[in-house]
Amino acid sequence: MTHHLSPFLRSAATALTLLAASAAQASTVYGLRDWLEDLNGVYAPQQAGNPWTFHDGSQAGSLFTTTGVSYGGPVSPQSIGALVDPGQLGCTAGFCGGAVVADTRATFAGTFVHTGSPSATAVVFHADQAMLLDEILLTSEMVQNAHNGNGMEVFARVFIGGVAHDLGQFTVTYGNTTTSALQTVYTPGLTLAAGDTVEIRYDPRGSYLYDHGNVDVRIATSAAATPPQDVPEPASLALVGLGLLAAFRPRRPAPA
Repeated sequence: MTHHLSPFLRSAATALTLLAASAAQASTVYGLRDWLEDLNGVYAPQQAGNPWTFHDGSQAGSLFTTTGVSYGGPVSPQSIGALVDPGQLGCTAGFCGGAVVADTRATFAGTFVHTGSPSATAVVFHADQAMLLDEILLTSEMVQNAHNGNGMEVFARVFIGGVAHDLGQFTVTYGNTTTSALQTVYTPGLTLAAGDTVEIRYDPRGSYLYDHGNVDVRIATSAAATPPQDVPEPASLALVGLGLLAAFRPRRPAPA
């Protein structure tokens, strides 16, 4: 015999399915380039409460000041924030010519970055709530001025409760990014609390030598592992569903 669920039970089952799908798909991506675009060209003075901040050397260093179209640090020639689109930033006049011009143009939408001499330019993401850190995608390339620089050393680390967790480092040079960007992915799986940070440092590899970078940072997160008190666990939802089914199961007539 085939049993058909009542409209009420179908609605309950649908709600459980949608809730489970919503929980599985809940994720948020924080992009550096995206945030800069949302400024709409208004580069106001930095504040500690911003989701992204730029510092001299590390997150403990001083905040960069606004230049109106980007942010600049206290050490020459530190700067970051000018939007870069594919094809932009060929060679500076007098530094290169011929086919090299095309080879040193940007290949992706990012932001221009100068390291200091010799200080690093630090990009810091600030968590405003508890979140699981699923992935950090760093896209980097050297643009402009042909191959007259020695590139950058890029360092990634996470600060949880003030304690640093080093994720690793890599080198980006004109030699390995003249036609395509270098992408590095970290999947730390750490839980951030409100106030914890992710720090990416662009270091001049000893000294600044006409090094012009194009970079982007994308941080993928999901809900923190511990659910709020008033949200039932999936197992509890399953028991509720079974209880509903039991409640509406056809009853046999009592024996005469």
